[in-house]
Amino acid sequence: MCNRRAPSPHRIEALEPRRLLAVATWDGGGANNFWTTPENWAGDVAPLPGDELRFDGTVRTSTSNDFPAGTPFHSLSTSSNFLLGGNGISLAAGYTTSAAETRLMLPITLTADQTFSGTGATVIGAVIETGGRVLTLRGSFGVSGLFAGSGAVVVDGGPADVVLYESAHLNNGGTTVRGGTLRTLVHQRGSSLITVTGGTLHATSFLPDVRVEGGIFTPGGDAPASATISTARMGPPPGSGLWMADPAALRLDLDGPTEGSG
Repeated sequence: MCNRRAPSPHRIEALEPRRLLAVATWDGGGANNFWTTPENWAGDVAPLPGDELRFDGTVRTSTSNDFPAGTPFHSLSTSSNFLLGGNGISLAAGYTTSAAETRLMLPITLTADQTFSGTGATVIGAVIETGGRVLTLRGSFGVSGLFAGSGAVVVDGGPADVVLYESAHLNNGGTTVRGGTLRTLVHQRGSSLITVTGGTLHATSFLPDVRVEGGIFTPGGDAPASATISTARMGPPPGSGLWMADPAALRLDLDGPTEGSG
């Protein structure tokens, strides 16, 4: 008698190779300031797409991303004063800093809701493409770049102090001041709606529609330009103007000449 085992209905398939998230730490040991130079990273291994990038030390602190534009990385962090420039990147999990000053001078496209935060000051000098995501700012940021796309920007509590300089514009899907302070030192004509639910909006230039639901709105102040408020309406703002959820509860700190009606 010949015994034969019936064929098994199960079969074994090989899984695709998986790679755990890696952390690449800058040490500036190379002969140039490029991100693709292996010697510029701890262990002399250049980062791969999807890695977490950490910038530390005092060597070659003016860096240039020469990866192809749009290369995705997990997150950015700095613990020393760095300038991050070069080609744009895609970012999934935000940015943190403990340095006195970091300069983000490369375009960044958000691929998920995320937070930029830190105890030091950060200069944003390029386009942040929100891509329909929510960017929360917690910390001190000086912005001379552009927030673009359909996503929202949220200025959150704590030590948040976001200043819009020079050509900075909020051409995104709406901005909310939830805590801290947003200071606008440049005309925001054509920019998106700013909603104040907490914290302070300090405007020393022309603003688009402003909806105040709480917090403090301070036109005028310490810059040459004065705020322009066209009118106060009860209802959604159809055009340039100020909408107040409860006029009796609104605090307006007027410092200097302020034009307006209503």
